[in-house]
Amino acid sequence: SANVNEFILNFPKGNDLDLITNYISETFPRASNLTDEDKDQWEKVKSMKKEIVNFADQTFPFKDSKIHIQSTKDFVDCLIEIAIKVDEILTAFKNECFVYSFGDIFRFALVLVRDFPDIREELKNRFTYILVDEYQDTNDLQEQFINCIAKGNVFQVGDIKQSIYKFRNAKPELFMNKFEEYQKGNGGTLLQLTENFRCRKTIIDTVNKMFSKIMNKDFGGCEYNPFHLLGHGQYEFDSTETSEDYKTEILQYSY
Repeated sequence: SANVNEFILNFPKGNDLDLITNYISETFPRASNLTDEDKDQWEKVKSMKKEIVNFADQTFPFKDSKIHIQSTKDFVDCLIEIAIKVDEILTAFKNECFVYSFGDIFRFALVLVRDFPDIREELKNRFTYILVDEYQDTNDLQEQFINCIAKGNVFQVGDIKQSIYKFRNAKPELFMNKFEEYQKGNGGTLLQLTENFRCRKTIIDTVNKMFSKIMNKDFGGCEYNPFHLLGHGQYEFDSTETSEDYKTEILQYSY
C-alpha cells in the first residue's frame, strides 16, 4: 500500500510526457511487493499506467519526433532567413511606395499610442466613452490599443457564441476572461442581455436544447449554461406556438 500511495503522491505534475513515461517505467510498484488487500488498488494504477503509455506511444512518439525535428533544423533555419529577407524587401517596397496593408496601418497606430505619451493622452482626453461592438472578435492588437487610450470609460458588447473570426487572429478568450471576472465583480460591471426579440419561442427552445448538448468550454468557448442561454422576448406569436406549422423539423440530406 505504501508503494502504491508513494507512487501516486510523487506522480509528476505538468504535461511533460517524457518525464511522466520515464517515471512510470522506473518507479511503477511491483505486484510482488504488495499485500493481497492492496491488489485491487494496484490493478487500478496498472490500468492507468497502460492508458498513459499507450496514449503517449500512439499520439506523441517523442523519441522519434525529437530526432525528426532535430533533423529539420537546418531547413527551418533556412526558411526563417528567407522569411526575414522577404519581409525586409517587402517593407522597403511599402515604405518607398507608401502602400500599406490594413494590418500595417493598425500596427502604426498602436505604436503611436503606446510609445508617444502626448498622443496617448490627447486621445484619452478626447473621447468621453469608447464603445466596442462585437467584442468577442477582438484581437490582441486591438485590445492593446483600447487599453492605451481607455480611462475606465469602455463599454463592450459581445456574445461568445457569435465569434467567427478566430482565423483572422480574433481572440474570444479576451471576452470570456472579462465576462468571468466581471461576474465576480472584478474590473467592471456585467450587464447580461439575454432576451431574444427576433425569433419565435420554438426556435429559441430548439437552439438552447441543441447547443446545451454540444457546446462547452473546449468546443465553442463557453459552457452553454443559464448565463449563455437565449431568453424568449418575442411574445407576439405565442398564441400560434402550438400549431404544427411552427414546430422545429430536422431535415437530413444525402450528398
